Amino acid sequence: MWISRAIWRKASRSNNNIRRRALNIKSILRIWRMLALLGIPMMVAGQSSDPEALFTQGLILYRNNDFAQAKVNFLKLAALRENNPRETIGILMLAKTHFQLAEYDDVIHFAGRLINDYPGSAYVAHAYYLRACAHYERGEADQALNDLAYTVEFARTTELHHLAESTATNMLDGAISQKKIESLATSYSWDKAKPIITLWRARLEYKNGQKAAGDRILDSFLATKPAARYATIAQQLRSSDLGGSPQIRIGLLQPVSGYFAEESQDFLRGCAFALKRRSNGPEIALILKDTRGDIVATINAAYELADADVQLVIGDLEGMRAATIAGLLRSSDIPVIIPVATDNNLAQISESVFQMNSDLETRSAALAEHAMKELNLKTFAILAPADDYGGIITDAFAAKVDQLHGAIISQQWYYPGTTDFSGHLQAIREAGFRHAYRDSLHSWGLNPNMARIDSIYSRLDRQARRSSEDGDNLASYTNIAVRSIDGVFIPCYEEDIPFIASQYALYNIKSQLLGGDSWNNAEMLRRQQRYVNGVVYIAGFYLAETDLDYINFTRDFRLATAKSPGAMALYGYNIMNLIIKAVDSGNRTAREIAAYLASVHEFDGLGTKISLHNRRVNEFVNILQFQDGLIYRVNE
Repeated sequence: MWISRAIWRKASRSNNNIRRRALNIKSILRIWRMLALLGIPMMVAGQSSDPEALFTQGLILYRNNDFAQAKVNFLKLAALRENNPRETIGILMLAKTHFQLAEYDDVIHFAGRLINDYPGSAYVAHAYYLRACAHYERGEADQALNDLAYTVEFARTTELHHLAESTATNMLDGAISQKKIESLATSYSWDKAKPIITLWRARLEYKNGQKAAGDRILDSFLATKPAARYATIAQQLRSSDLGGSPQIRIGLLQPVSGYFAEESQDFLRGCAFALKRRSNGPEIALILKDTRGDIVATINAAYELADADVQLVIGDLEGMRAATIAGLLRSSDIPVIIPVATDNNLAQISESVFQMNSDLETRSAALAEHAMKELNLKTFAILAPADDYGGIITDAFAAKVDQLHGAIISQQWYYPGTTDFSGHLQAIREAGFRHAYRDSLHSWGLNPNMARIDSIYSRLDRQARRSSEDGDNLASYTNIAVRSIDGVFIPCYEEDIPFIASQYALYNIKSQLLGGDSWNNAEMLRRQQRYVNGVVYIAGFYLAETDLDYINFTRDFRLATAKSPGAMALYGYNIMNLIIKAVDSGNRTAREIAAYLASVHEFDGLGTKISLHNRRVNEFVNILQFQDGLIYRVNE
């Protein structure tokens, strides 16, 4: 598999959490942290001193923000199963401590233990609320809504009851679907939570432009003579201006806590920045699911999105997981955007898959066509890694050369980790000599077959070896330049370039140097300038440092996010702008958006263009040249 080199060559293991969600839950959490301690007595007569001491000391540590040590105390307390009157509050405080440490899996585990083992506890509603907050922090809005509804159902204080209602109501403006609310309404025999769930149903109908449906829900609700507080909310809801165009829901499956967490966050910032710059139009909501860099988590998250009423899904950054997502959603007719992967054949998974980055076949074929049609090169040698990437990109390059009636006169492979390329370059020189000798015979009017040419050349080569003190063959005389090879294509990895470049210069091969997308590193090229000046190579996107649009984008991005944009931010920004254009052009349903994407031709992005109208794979490729310390784009 193959994706952007910026990802594969970066081994970041950052585990930061994405904070770009619709609900600002921090202020709500601060309120609850104060409320949760109300009604908790400090001492109870007749209780065991050991649990009491553990609880009291743990509470003091917690209040002093020493959460790591408080966790130790509450773990000991929760482990005491006999004669422990502080067990339930100890479990709750342990879950709260894990929350303060952002250990959300542990929060969910211990809150669940309290809920399941002690359903009659006075702290069950608090446990539901705490677990809802942990789910929300993990981007699991549906699970968070479930627990908030149960918080309302079992809350023993008015403050917690109202807090859970308002938290969930705010969530409705972001990641909750109508289908989810309808499912929630029938999932339990609700009593105290039934009124607010009914109001949530009506609110979402209004937000989705279904005024008549919202009115019917409220009419039926008001006919039941609800409490005055809920009747007032219903009347306010009916008169509020929530209507308009239906909300467009875009699902994002990203490894925000996985191997590519840093790149994922950069990509998401780019998406969010594009939406921030949008001035009007139908509301677009982003529904984020964390794949955690794990294939099982990816599968589960994809199924969750399939049930979340989304009109489009943006898949994982990594090619295999992106392909898995596309395959799982194949029968749903939800269009899937593969944002950065360059693997071949991804768009063939289904008619609803769109690959925003040109694949390896498209890139290498474009370079070969440019070399032959624009640079007038006819003969080529190739030096490539002996792996899947090298095989794919070499095959596509050679196929295009053959199609345009050029010739590959030498193909050399090397294994990853190779640092001595003398044998490969010597073989290319020898192929160049043989080709020049054959051309010379043809120019003299002689047309012997290849076997005869090889026989004559071999005889001359043996004579050269006998004449040489060191037994060198013809190709070893590096003072004789090889000019019979027009271009040498080297789609190597970035770490291989310094070794290849310096050795290539020693072998006096006077050919146009051609490179793959790993060559797109200005700093590295400048270090190797004496060897690679003039190289022509391919890239997914390109922005000159002096480009005014890029300068303005970088400035505004930093002001908005307090971060500098990386390569993934540009991908996210371009993709979201294309989605915005699709929506603002009147496309609302999944089928309409898919049809629009399939017709896109030369959408102008920042540093690239997007054309999907042919195979639903972006056919635009940047062809760049490094010359005298600067990089230029040489194709339109």
